[in-house]
Amino acid sequence: KKQPELAVQASFAALLAPKLKQLPDMERRFRLLEIETLLGLARGEEAYVAARALIKDYPKAGDGYRMLAKAAASTGRDIEADNAWAVITDKVPPSFEVWWEGMLSRVELRAQSTRPEAACELTAKLARQAAAPTPALAERWEALKRKVTGTPAS
Repeated sequence: KKQPELAVQASFAALLAPKLKQLPDMERRFRLLEIETLLGLARGEEAYVAARALIKDYPKAGDGYRMLAKAAASTGRDIEADNAWAVITDKVPPSFEVWWEGMLSRVELRAQSTRPEAACELTAKLARQAAAPTPALAERWEALKRKVTGTPAS
């Protein structure tokens, strides 16, 4: 992960992961690193294919669904991205950062869809929560509240 060249990092992770089959946690980490790096290189289609394969092999991996959501969104598969984030937001408590990341991402995806009113039910859930767990997430939520119609006022 300290390798400054992202392309080298992605290649290294892709080569090493299959050799770690006997260590599933390590294999999964290297596959996640590969997907994250591919997204950083704007190689969304490759990241998407890798994320789908990861979910197939590790269907209970929450971080796999996070990467699938990001890869799907980067390739315009907004419904699949929303569904992947929903896997996380349906299972993780609202006190977790990943829940907020997922809910805010789902609101953004829905708000830019052909049915932006679909974001309203999610904004209502967000509005009922205590403050976001980090300043960055709170700022993102405030920006979304200004953009999304049907968002409850603070």
